[in-house]
Amino acid sequence: MDEILKILGPREFERLVSVSIRRRYKKKESLCEIGDIPTEIGFVESGLFRIFYNDDQGREFDKRFCQEGDLVGACSDLISGTESKVEIEALEDSSVLYMDYSQFKELCKINIAWSSLNVAFLEKQLIERDYREFELLSMNGTKRYESFKRRRGDLLERLPQYLIASHLGMTPVSLSRIAGKKS
Repeated sequence: MDEILKILGPREFERLVSVSIRRRYKKKESLCEIGDIPTEIGFVESGLFRIFYNDDQGREFDKRFCQEGDLVGACSDLISGTESKVEIEALEDSSVLYMDYSQFKELCKINIAWSSLNVAFLEKQLIERDYREFELLSMNGTKRYESFKRRRGDLLERLPQYLIASHLGMTPVSLSRIAGKKS
């Protein structure tokens, strides 16, 4: 939340806290399910979440991890007003500040600090998506793992290996072999 405070400043950060609703999630609890229609924007105060897809056979594919200070939600579906295509699960006991998305958009229109926050989140998500796309399309498993360690190494101790493997587009066995070689 330090980055949010830095962008908004103390006064607008207090507004965020005052207009938001705090929800707490237990580990394994769902924040969003496929088919939900999102209406709120969430800011992770504490904890860790995974955003994932399910295919027709029930396999899960991890899209992204959200930790302290991140925006969490089915963002594309929130913006487009459509049903969620993703599920979001708490990986740790977590806390999220929620505010109504229409209120967030109004604040962005009238206040440069809120608009700056919106741009910062959009830029972060765009950069993250581009990195992920580049890695999945152009790197082998070893290079994807090395890149993950460099960019998201803080998550290595917080995530089970099978979720890291899913995120990197490989099997847990392959990840174990790659990680074992690097130790």
